Amino acid sequence: MEWDGFLPVLSVIAAVLIAVVGWIVNDHANRKTQERIWKEERYNSLLSSTEGFYQGADAHQATALKNEFIRQLQLCWLYCPDKVINKGYAFLATVETGAQSTQEEKQRALGEFALEIRNDLLGNGFLVWKQTRLTWSDFQHRRSS
Repeated sequence: MEWDGFLPVLSVIAAVLIAVVGWIVNDHANRKTQERIWKEERYNSLLSSTEGFYQGADAHQATALKNEFIRQLQLCWLYCPDKVINKGYAFLATVETGAQSTQEEKQRALGEFALEIRNDLLGNGFLVWKQTRLTWSDFQHRRSS
C-alpha cells in the first residue's frame, strides 16, 4: 500500500479536526464567560431589590423593589441552581405579609440566600479553586443614614 497519496489527505483531515476542536473549545469558553456576566447582572439586581423588604424605603419604592425581587426570583428558574432558588423562596417566606419571622430569622434567610449566590458564582468555573469561609451571619443589610 502506497502512503504517499494518503499523507496529504491525512494532513488536511488532521488540520480540519484541530480547527473544529479549537473552535468548539473557544466557543464554549466564550459562552461560559457571557453566562457568568449575565448571572452577575441578574444576581446584582436580585440582591439590590431585597432593600424593598426593609424599613426606610418609601412605600411606592418598596413595592417596586419587592415586585422586582419576585420577578427576578421567578427568572432564577432559568439560570440558578436549585439551592439558590430554594434559599430565595425561604427568604421570601420570612418577609411576606403575615409572616411571624423574627429579625434574626429574616437576616439568616437573607444571608443564606446571598451565600448560595456567592457559592454559585465562585464555583462556576472550569476549575473550582475559590472557596469561601463566610457564613450566613457575615452578610449584613445596611443603609447609609
